[in-house]
Amino acid sequence: MAWRVAVPESADLFRSAEALWNAIDLLAVENGLTPSALARQAGLDPTALNPSKRRRADGSYRWLSLETLVRILESLGHSPASFLLGQGRSSSREPSRLRLVMWSELGQIQFFDRAGLLAGPARDFVTHPIFVAGSHDYAVRLDTDFFEPVFRAGALLLVSPGAIVGVGDRVLGVRKGKFFIGTVNSVHGRMLDIIRSGDGEKILGMDLTHRILAGTL
Repeated sequence: MAWRVAVPESADLFRSAEALWNAIDLLAVENGLTPSALARQAGLDPTALNPSKRRRADGSYRWLSLETLVRILESLGHSPASFLLGQGRSSSREPSRLRLVMWSELGQIQFFDRAGLLAGPARDFVTHPIFVAGSHDYAVRLDTDFFEPVFRAGALLLVSPGAIVGVGDRVLGVRKGKFFIGTVNSVHGRMLDIIRSGDGEKILGMDLTHRILAGTL
């Protein structure tokens, strides 16, 4: 599988409570799980990892308890020690720098070439401390609430044109000049059948889509 999701270094992991939550999200995505499914697998309450449980009343992020973190890692077959210490990884790794595109801009400007890769001069960039980006990977900022509750307004989607796409994966696609987010329903060789988010329309025979590896705030 063409995942480019890495466990962060210890310094990155404890940089903030938000960074730790992002690390858990990416581990879930890497294993094909939603936050609720990961919580159930770890023997936690199904809502324990939901976005609504991550923040205090003032909007700041809560820290995961060590017990919860260990249960999550063990359920995924990770050694807590190697995860926390960043074993086998260089401590000098720099945060990934990704080209950033706003969702509202996708339909207004021709960002992609005929091969479906991001083209033209970049307007902006974003860095991400725990996502190891490929050369063509990029980020999309959602300046709309259309995709809630799957993706909240303001979410940063980490997108990879080169990742292998399978049933159940979320993808970014374009149809008749309009971009959409959807979930792959079935795969027929290179062709995908996709359920579009927002209205549930089934789009048949899509060829070119980019896989959404994660969505974080």
